[in-house]
Amino acid sequence: MICLVAGVPLAHAADADLSKHSMMGRMKPAEWYPFVAGIVEGVAFHRYTVGNKDAAGMNCVYDWFYKEAGTLDAIYSAFGKYPACPPAAVVAALAKRKCGE
Repeated sequence: MICLVAGVPLAHAADADLSKHSMMGRMKPAEWYPFVAGIVEGVAFHRYTVGNKDAAGMNCVYDWFYKEAGTLDAIYSAFGKYPACPPAAVVAALAKRKCGE
């Protein structure tokens, strides 16, 4: 299966229905943020290692997640839109859309 994420509308995290998501549906809402933050850390570190240890790509991912308003809501919305896709694939696709390769 190929999971592509594009044109994800923003929604409020509280409104996200993730009950049908393959992974998020098994978690309590209080567990979502730490889980997603861990995925972001992995995506950021991957960008650092494939970028010959240039921190620019890694910092772009961090800034996108931790500083840009609406990012978490966009991630939750994408999880709802693509319930069969692995959460890491969804986050990586959204980070790529923002920060490039």
